[in-house]
Order: sequence, then structure tokens, then C-alpha cells
Amino acid sequence: MAMMGIQMLMRIGKKKFDMPLTEVDFVAEELQSDATFKPAQFSFKLTPEGATVSRNGILQQTLIGPHVICSVEQCGLCCTDLARYFLPYPLPQCVGHEALVDVDGKRYAVEINSACHQATCLFCSNSVDLPMPSQCPQRITMGINTWHGAMAPYLIAPKVNLVQVPENTLSMDAATMIEPFAAALHGVDCSSAATAGNVAVLGAGRLGLMTVLALNIRRTMNNSKQSIVAIVRDDKHAQIARDFGADNVIIVPKDQTSILQDAALNSKFDVVFDTTGSPDGLQHALTLSNKEIHLKSTHGQKVLGLKHMTEMVVAELALVPCTPDELASRLEFSWMKETIKRDNKNVYCSPSVPQSMQTTIKNTGRIVHSGVSIEELNDSFENGALGEMLVASGSPFPRFDLAVVTSLDEIDGLIQPSPSHDRSLVRPRGAILLVAQKTASPTSDFLANLLVSKRISITTSRCGDFNEALKVMLQENGQGGFSGNILEKLVTHRYQMSQVSLAFDIARGGGSRNEIRPVVKILIQNRTN
Repeated sequence: MAMMGIQMLMRIGKKKFDMPLTEVDFVAEELQSDATFKPAQFSFKLTPEGATVSRNGILQQTLIGPHVICSVEQCGLCCTDLARYFLPYPLPQCVGHEALVDVDGKRYAVEINSACHQATCLFCSNSVDLPMPSQCPQRITMGINTWHGAMAPYLIAPKVNLVQVPENTLSMDAATMIEPFAAALHGVDCSSAATAGNVAVLGAGRLGLMTVLALNIRRTMNNSKQSIVAIVRDDKHAQIARDFGADNVIIVPKDQTSILQDAALNSKFDVVFDTTGSPDGLQHALTLSNKEIHLKSTHGQKVLGLKHMTEMVVAELALVPCTPDELASRLEFSWMKETIKRDNKNVYCSPSVPQSMQTTIKNTGRIVHSGVSIEELNDSFENGALGEMLVASGSPFPRFDLAVVTSLDEIDGLIQPSPSHDRSLVRPRGAILLVAQKTASPTSDFLANLLVSKRISITTSRCGDFNEALKVMLQENGQGGFSGNILEKLVTHRYQMSQVSLAFDIARGGGSRNEIRPVVKILIQNRTN
């Protein structure tokens, strides 16, 4: 149950500019595929069409649309940064996505997904369903996928991604954590936590502690009597969890995870949030939960036989156990935050799904797509024919609305059908229904068997809405201040931008890149005060 501990920050000396920047040259450290850092020379330049990024004198990227050159004030370091080399995007890269920047003397947080925002993009401009620009197939992601990260003196960003932090409200440290708090709040809102009596946050490091805070805020707003339990590594995390609203805290040192196998904890919680950032987290969550596990971990590694769990989280897919008796209700699946009823018109069924279940689906008026392999589907998907057909027949997005499968291999195939792209065959915020197979191997399909036998659904979520997070953080705390400023408690380390390699080493405990030890929060700063 590896988790990043409390929070680190980074610093660098910075100039103030009287006029908006239109061009800038600078040196920044890039993360390499061997986990080391090396400096590179960068140049940002605004153009009439958008902007360009050059690296070591060679044009690296051309960006379209209105952009601004921001002076980075501070950037948080998180588990996703530490696990960056496991993610399916090329290195080297300047990383970092928890950005607080200055533009013309005003402070902004920066949304981390840059979408195409084209009228023809069904993800950015959907008239049938809610738009999802964070799931745009053309998006780039700050410090992760193509977009230059914020652990640098400067960041180039689309104007539409800037979210202003009002003056004299949040502290600099708290404002830097708008991005992770937005993710935590989004996770709470996308789960069934609002109706759960007992919830647990597993791996209450930085993201987990923010999840505790988000749960407590929503509990107060809903006047709920919900019980919140935080499962942490040490006393320091335990005290912050209590300060953030946890009713009970269970301390589980790294070498004593057997504590979580206690019979008193087995199936005790309605919802368990896995924020561990570790492949081991899901197995512990399966023991603790009796209804739902909400995944926030994006570590890029295989989990209990499932290869593409991280990609499942990125696509915000749900994995839902399903029996023939439950099928009719499962076909009505919708996302927790949605107000528009879904039709779920197009349903993919793997060849192994019983014919009787396929007939049940057809009898509801839905279109069943079966008798075709994942490889054949992907060929049609990549040339656009599949997406056009699905939209023409009633789906809001060019993906299947639901899928019904019987094995982990089929789940992996739907989530990541080809190494040449990162798009799932099931729509973002859709569901894969998992049917039990009596012939399934207890060893190879351990996860599938356990999910079905315990009736546990896995839900996921990715990035949250910055404006919603900021609204919550700017609520009065009853003591003449703002509720979001309590996040300052997370910060334990601060480093200059030139010390990014040291910051990563400290976050990993000074050991192997595969062993991330607790620190609470590291911030990388771009100024000396």
C-alpha cells in the first residue's frame, strides 16, 4: 500500500514582467526513462495561430488557439509524477501538473487537460449528452501527455484553461492544491458515497487526505451522519486525517498490512476509496468493501491480472458485476453526477457471453454487437467506421455505451484495444458488465471471481472541475477564513526548480523508483519567498 506522504513544493528565482510575455527562453529539468533528470533548453513563442514550443533549438510542438506564457509560481509533486515512467507516453519530458502560475500580476490555477474544443468534436461539444472535454481524444495533458509540464520556470497554457484565484483568499500553498483537491472532490461526487453509511479512504496520503476533507465537506453540506475512516501509514497522517474530518483512523505500517485482514474489517465499508497509488491497494480494498471501490490510483502497473487498470481510471470506466437476474437493471447504468437519463443504445457482448443474456439485451430494444473480435473492432474503430455507425444508431459518443464480458482479458482488450492509441472501445464514464463464468480459472481470473462473488462494483474518476473545487475551497470555515486553507497542513517539503531531482528522490524515500515511501506533500517553487 504505497502512498505519497504529505506534500512537497519547489522554488526558483523569478522575474516580474510589466508586459505580457510573447516569447521566452529558459532551461528546465526533464524526466528521463531511466528515472534521472537532465536539463534541456526550451523556447516558447506566441504566434497569430497559437504558439510554438522548441527544445534544444528544434521545433517540438505547434499549438493552435489562444495561448499565454505563464510564470510558474509553484507546482506540487504527486504519485502520478513519480509513476510517470510506467505511463504510456514518451519520455523525456518536463513533468508536473499541479500548477499555480502568474499572468500579468494575477494568480491562476491551470486545468491540466487541453482539449480541441472544436464544434465537430462530440466530446467537447455534445448536444445529446453532457460534454466531456477532459475526455477529448485529441487532448494533451500537462506534464503527462505531450504538454510541457509545470516543473519549470514557465508554462505555456491555453487561455481557456486558466482559473483565476481571487486575491486575498487562498494562500499560495492552498491554491497550488486546487488540482488535486478537484480530483478528490470529483471522486467523492462520482461515487455512491453520498448515500453510504460507512466509507473508508485507503492510503490516506496527500490525495487520500484530500478525499477525507472532501467527504467531510459533502457530509456537512448534506447533513449526513456518515462515518469516515482513514487508513494511514503513520501518526502524522493520522493527525491530519482527524483534522480533515475523519471519525476514526487506522494506522497500518507498511510491513503490517495483515492488519487489514482482520475479520472485523472484512466487508465493513459501503464505499472504499483506493488512493494508495499502488497495485496492492485494490486487493486490500476488495477485503474492506461490501459494495463499491472507487479507484483514484494511476500507477500504470498490472493489478490482480488486469493490465490496464490505470487506463480504466483515465477513461473513468466502471466495472460492474452482473448476473442474468441483474442484467435488466445493469443496462440502465448511468454516471453518478448525471441528470440526463441514458439510453445505452449500443452494447458490445463478447463471444463468451451466454446467448440468453444477449437475447435479453435485444429484447429491450438495444443493439447488440457480438460475434466479432476485439482486434476486428479496433480496425473499424481506428478507421472511423465503428464510431460513425455507433453515433448514427443512437450513441452520444463514437464508442460503445456498455460492454458485457466474462474475463479480465476481454476487459483489457476493451480498455486498451491497441498499443497505437489510448482510447477505449467503451465510452468514457461508461460501464463494463462482468458476468461470472463457471469455467473461469480461480487463479487467472481471481479478480473477476472476487468481484462477482462479493458483488462489488469498481468505479473510477480522473480530473475534477476546478471551478467547483474553488467554490468549495472558498467557503467560510466558521473562523473568519476559507475552508481550503486547511490544505496548508499537508506541506512538509519545499524545493527550488533546480532541485527537482532531489525532490523526486525524497518522495521515493531515497530508494528504488518502484518504492515510493511516505512524505506528506512536496512543492516545487519558482520564487524565493
